[in-house]
Amino acid sequence: MLKNKLTDRICIAATILAMVITVLFINGESLGLKKMVDADSDLAETSGEFTENDLNSAWDTASAVTITLEGSSGTVSGDGAYFLNGDLVIATPGKYVISGTLDDGSIIVDFEQKAKVWILLDGVDITCSDDACLRVNEADKVFLTLAEGSENRMHSGAEYSEEALSDGTGGVIYAHDDLTINGSGALTIEGDYKHGIEANDDLVIAGGTIGITCVQDGFHVNDSLKITGASITVNAGDDALHCDTEITIKSGTILLESCYEGIEAPTVTIDGGDITIYPTDDGINANGGENSFGMGVGPGEAPGGGPGGGMSMQPEMQDKAQKSAGEPDTAGTNETVADAAATPERIGIRTSQQVQKDENTESASDSDNKDDDVQPTITINGGTVTIINETGMDADGIDSNSDIIINGGTVFVSLSGSGPNNALDYGSENGGTCQINGGTVIACGGSAMLEEVSADSGQCSLVYVPEESAAAGSIVSILSASGETVLSREIQLEATALTLSSPELEQGQTYTVVISSAEKEDITTEVTFDEKVQSINVSGNAGFGGRAQMGGVPFGEADGAADSENSSESGFPQRGSFRGMRNFQTDETGAAPDSESAGSTDSAVTTILDYDPQTWAWMGACAVAIIAGIVFVKKY
Repeated sequence: MLKNKLTDRICIAATILAMVITVLFINGESLGLKKMVDADSDLAETSGEFTENDLNSAWDTASAVTITLEGSSGTVSGDGAYFLNGDLVIATPGKYVISGTLDDGSIIVDFEQKAKVWILLDGVDITCSDDACLRVNEADKVFLTLAEGSENRMHSGAEYSEEALSDGTGGVIYAHDDLTINGSGALTIEGDYKHGIEANDDLVIAGGTIGITCVQDGFHVNDSLKITGASITVNAGDDALHCDTEITIKSGTILLESCYEGIEAPTVTIDGGDITIYPTDDGINANGGENSFGMGVGPGEAPGGGPGGGMSMQPEMQDKAQKSAGEPDTAGTNETVADAAATPERIGIRTSQQVQKDENTESASDSDNKDDDVQPTITINGGTVTIINETGMDADGIDSNSDIIINGGTVFVSLSGSGPNNALDYGSENGGTCQINGGTVIACGGSAMLEEVSADSGQCSLVYVPEESAAAGSIVSILSASGETVLSREIQLEATALTLSSPELEQGQTYTVVISSAEKEDITTEVTFDEKVQSINVSGNAGFGGRAQMGGVPFGEADGAADSENSSESGFPQRGSFRGMRNFQTDETGAAPDSESAGSTDSAVTTILDYDPQTWAWMGACAVAIIAGIVFVKKY
């Protein structure tokens, strides 16, 4: 009897213990227990945007496989990689050091298990006529490090193979999974087909000197693009930096030397760095996606679908453009980098066939690609942003379909004052705001579609339309009552409207605005900041977004514009996923793939289905041990 009672007690204790362990597993984090998670895994949650591995370019190469490229083949010292039909295939996770020349082939990362690979480029010259020079087919994450002092070059051809196109490949570097580029060496990318670097998941640029010349986008990313500590130069036929989700720039030197639009994503955050942009259209654009009119999808296509002023291309111009670029097809343009300047894409013209082509390739994935709740926002917290557009018509310096928020840094915009070129254009018609809460802002452009700074801004700002235009080369200054210079800058282009802000401006004080040039007499105006935001000579059109309505037709209200695949319920136009790419929004099971989310602060409630395999293994082991204990006690 005593033995039976003891057995019952042990069983009860084991059951209670099992319940306690289960509760701990489900609610461990709220109880202060920490999960042991790989910092680069999809479950990682850190306080910053970059993981330790992202920032570590000095990883140990002692155990790395050494590979020397030699024309169409090469030598491999170690296991895990091999040459096949002129390509180098990395088939095993690990570390690799690569040097040498590959005449016509690719480096292909492809292994079944979700694991990491580190690749050190130490002086490579790779040419691939019909595919990406570096392709990531399957991996958890790839770290591509540019060795100190190394010069690396990748050049892709103008026509990709059917196999590459069927996989949606468009970049000289193309990654299905997360990719990080770091190091202190140099990488030159020349893309004759489409994009420079294309990533389906997250792309991190954490170092190196990277130069890109390509036909379409310099960087073309789906999930997120994050940049720190790199020196980047881009010459692109379309967007220099494009992402379907978010772009974050923490530091570095970025020169977008020639492009249609400089930086484009639904959410753009600039925390630091020195950024200079020479676009032919918008400098920075947070448009929330491509809209149902087909606007904002390619170089030279102004709102309304035509070059510059929204008009369609004349048939003779289409014919001339097609002869210059080659007949457009679903594989993209047939131009080379050397010929790109002569094509319609580079001169600001797109043929109707090209517009239709892009609409067809994007529409299949547009409706599922974006979160309808995303609020297009451009936030500048620090750094220096310079945007100069000498040729744009109906172009904006900083353009958001919703909010522009400037909290710090230095922002300088110079656009031509002729035509509806708006230095700061935000979605006032959508309830958006333009808040200047800090930093120095000198934004100069046209007055035709001028928008005022929001009255609830935290810093004094002046929106000023001078009685005479400010000539190119003028010095714009704000002087205090004692004659001290509060703000001063030379403007490159003639301007008819100026937005000026500085932390040194104080509410209640009187200042003098001076525009001086060698061509005209000084223009002098006195202003007292009775409110945070003051306006001088601003007509009634202020607040009417130049990009918000074209031809009197608001977004989403044109005939045939109610395209559910391209517009959101909020009225913000939605950008499609990669042009010409397959829809990568789901995996083979139909479930959405995980992103690295190294900087995620998602506070969603964790359910039992969210646990990683290691957690399930521990729970299973505990359950087996408990059952075994109960059986043992019962039997003995």
